[in-house]
Formats: sequence, C-alpha cells, structure tokens
Amino acid sequence: METPYNFVSPKSKIFKTISNVFLAFLAFLVFMSGISGAFAQTNTSGITDNLSKRVLIKDITSAQASILVDNGIDLQCGAIHTHDALQLELSAYDLGLLKDLNINYDIVIDDLVSFYKEREERELPIAKAELAAAKAAQLSQKQKSSINSATQDSFLQYAGAEEIAWSIPNNYNLGSSFGGCFTVSEVLSELDDMRTLYPALISARADASPTSETTYGNTLSSAANNFAGQTVYYVRIHGDQSATEGDKPQILFTGMIHSREVSALMNNMYLMWYLLENYGTDPRVTELVDNNELYFIPVVNPDGLRWNEIIAPSGGGLQRKNLRVNAGDSGSTSSGNTSRGVDLNRNFDYFWGSAGSGSSGSPGSDAYRGPSAFSEPEARILRDFVLARNFQTVLMNHSFANSIPHPYGGIPGNASGREDEMHNWHAEMTRYNRYVSGATIFSAANGIADDWMLGGPTDGNGEVGSGQAILGTTPEHGGSGFWPGATNITPIAQRAVRIYLASIYYGGKYARFHDLTQSDIAGLSSDLTFGIERIGQTASDFTLTVTPVSANIDNIVSP
Repeated sequence: METPYNFVSPKSKIFKTISNVFLAFLAFLVFMSGISGAFAQTNTSGITDNLSKRVLIKDITSAQASILVDNGIDLQCGAIHTHDALQLELSAYDLGLLKDLNINYDIVIDDLVSFYKEREERELPIAKAELAAAKAAQLSQKQKSSINSATQDSFLQYAGAEEIAWSIPNNYNLGSSFGGCFTVSEVLSELDDMRTLYPALISARADASPTSETTYGNTLSSAANNFAGQTVYYVRIHGDQSATEGDKPQILFTGMIHSREVSALMNNMYLMWYLLENYGTDPRVTELVDNNELYFIPVVNPDGLRWNEIIAPSGGGLQRKNLRVNAGDSGSTSSGNTSRGVDLNRNFDYFWGSAGSGSSGSPGSDAYRGPSAFSEPEARILRDFVLARNFQTVLMNHSFANSIPHPYGGIPGNASGREDEMHNWHAEMTRYNRYVSGATIFSAANGIADDWMLGGPTDGNGEVGSGQAILGTTPEHGGSGFWPGATNITPIAQRAVRIYLASIYYGGKYARFHDLTQSDIAGLSSDLTFGIERIGQTASDFTLTVTPVSANIDNIVSP
C-alpha cells in the first residue's frame, strides 16, 4: 500500500523483477545495434499476399532484435515483449523484410485489418450501450449524494490505495461507426460543440500553422476519394479566453501523429470534456484550468486518419504515415498499399537519419523517415507551432504498449541530463496504472518529436533540436491493439487521466507537500517539520501557512 508522501515507493518485487529483466534485455538490444549494416532493405519478397499480420517471433535473440531496429522495424508502438518472444503487427513490406533477414515468425492473425474490422463491428453497439449505462448510473449516484469528493486541493496529494474513480464526462461519446474512433469530421464537430457549450473555457479551433500550411491531401486515388490538403487544428483550454497566449504556463497534448493509434485521439477527447465539465465544481480542476494554458492538437496527421476512413470505414485501417506520394505509389485504396507516406515521428531534426537507430530510408517501411528532416508539412506545422510558444511539458500520445519512454529515443550515450526530473514525472504518471517507464525501455529510434522538443545545441549531443528544453514524452496507451476493442476505449481513456494531470502539474507552478513530523509528539511544545518539493517547470516561490484546527493548539509561530 502506498503511503501519502512516498510518491516514488517501489513496485512489488515481482513487477520490479520483470521490469529489470525487460530493461536489461532492451539495453542489450541497443548495445548490439551496430552489427547489422550488411542487411539490405527490400520489399515483399517471399510474401504471397498483401495483408498486414500479427506475428510472433519466438526465441528472439538480442542480435536479431537489434537487426530489426536497424532495418526500420518499430519496436515501440505495437510491440509486445514477453520473455524471449516478440509480438509485432506488420505490413506486407515489413513481413518481406523479416524473410529477407531470415528471421522466422509464426502468424497469430493472418489478416489484421479484417480482424480489427470484425471486432469493432461486433463490439461497438455493446460499447455504446455500456457507456450509456455507466453515465446513467453515475447520474443516479450524484442525485443520491451531495457530498463533494474533492477533498484535496491537488490531485498530487491524493494517496489512496487505488486510483481515483474518474467520472465519465456527460458529453463524452464514442465515434458513430468508425470502430468507436472519431473520424476527422467528427473530431472537428466535437471541438465546435465544446466551444458552443463552454465558450469561456475553450477557444474556437484554429489553424496550428503560423503560415497557414496544410497537409498533402489526396489526389492519386479515384475522384470519390480525393480531398484537398487539410488544416491541422488546435484549441486552448484556459479559464480566461480573453487573456493573451503565454500569460500562464503552457502545456501541450497531441494525438495521432500515427494515424492508426485510436487511443491517442480518444484519450485527448475524454480529457478535454473532463476538464470542461468539472470546471467550477471540482476545485482541483478549476485551479488547473485557471492557472495554466492547455493546448490540444487532437489529430496531428489528419490525412492518415482520413485515409483509414477510406480503406476501412468500419475501423481497423492501419495507415500509420501521412500521404506523401512516394515512388511506386499507385494511389490504391487497398489496405496493403504501404508505399504511401512518411512516418512523421521519424521526420524531426534530432538524430534524423542516424545509422542503426530505428528508422528506415525505404518508402515502403512504416518507419520511413522521409527524404530529409522536416520534409513533411505536418512535422513543420507542429515544429512551427511549438517554436511560437513556450511549452513546459508535452505529451505526444501514442498506442499501444502501456509504457512511457524518456528522451532521447533510447540512443545510448546521449543522456539529456534531466533523467531525475523525468523519473519523478513518470513516477507520478505511472503511480497506479503501472505503465513501464524509463530511458531504455524501448530500442533506439531517431527523428522523433519529443527528442527534438527536449534537445538543443547546448545539450552536448551535437544536434540542434528546438532549443527550448521542453520536457516531452510519448505515452503508449492501450495494450490491446492499435484498434482496441470498442468496449476498451473508455477504460483506456480513464486510465490515462492521471498521466495528463501529472503533465500539467509538472509544467506549471506546483509543489508537493510532505509532512515530515513524527507522529508521536510527547510534549506540550514541539517542532513541526515539513517539506515543500517543487515539481513544476515554471519557477515560483511558495509560502507555507500552518493553521490550527483544534482549540487545544494554543499557538503556532510562523514557519
């Protein structure tokens, strides 16, 4: 059981043992990363169909895993490590690469898109019914009791044995038909509804690009599926919408830089409704919204999401990249068309293109880094949006490994010098959900957004980065697939609430209070000892006020 102030209390011995084995294994993968330069990347040789599959690589060695990383197989999003086996969800291109590398695998699911599609169609009606029932039960409970559950001034001070039972926002819903996920148009409609209902708390959606740059759009497929370049939108939640941007600490939350990662989007939408609906009734939420500027870009990659709507209208599309037209791209709407696009989370200018570091130079790969750093409009839009502000913390939400890695991308020898801050922040985020976190929990990856945000010319790594020293991280939410069963979407979102709130606290002007006084005070006069631990990135002074709550306490001198 956790103690009120032991915010870094150790995990159970079993969990710790598993974590240590897991971390040691992945650290060795990184160590072995230099040995596979002789393996060339090809396409789908030896593959008899064009289907994405879930596969299991048994008895995988460290050398084999390192070879996968060096050839652009992503061992972060969607990889599940179980002792000496590795489960992956791969396109036909990447399956062909496994064959070329002589790495054997067993097929767990032969047609992943069909599997997701059938599961979403089966579960979505159940999920909607369960969500409606949960809201009704919640409303009934509120009518029976007038007791306010907000007994602390800060979610940081909560020290219960179990996580807070986060309420389901009344306006939060699942997507209408797209596997429970919102379509691009539904996301925009949700943002507009938020503005209509809470104009004092949330801005109208606005163009995230300072230069009005748009995405590629789609012009290669049939006329019915064509669409022009899209605007990437953001909103700001803050208690004073008339205030100039930058008056308060700025925090950023993004989703769907990889456009098949459903929970990355839906968690954002859940949290936004939670903040809006609880403002004014929960003093903890009110304080956070009044004293911070919370920015949301729910869909960084709208083209990829729109493409998934086209190739799999019921859900289950596996387009991860944007829609850059690469050589050999026919414009086919087949779910097996892997030639389309660039992995936007390999396109940032921090270790971009470094040899053997988890990206690919081949357009067919899901980890294709693009022809140059910031070659993609979506990456430039996010870059320019960030550089125009002063963000303290950033969550680049992904799915589905239930883990939170630290920068810099698991690349050995390139420490940020801020690992202690990262560990404290991540300890708060994982206090109850027990996501695995750390700098080397994943194998290396280069050109990723949070590395660029934290990095700068003075960090000693020889890279440029944003130069703003932003604490950024990439939570991997979910655990049950890029398209989680629709009945799991809401529970995954609830599990992520603390991750979001912790990021606000660690970006703003906050401290954690520690009572260090021994409980057995024997005399009528005693010293009381307290600790104030500053955790926020924004500098601030703090004042401790001690107020007697009993008439038996005669006098307290100033601290």
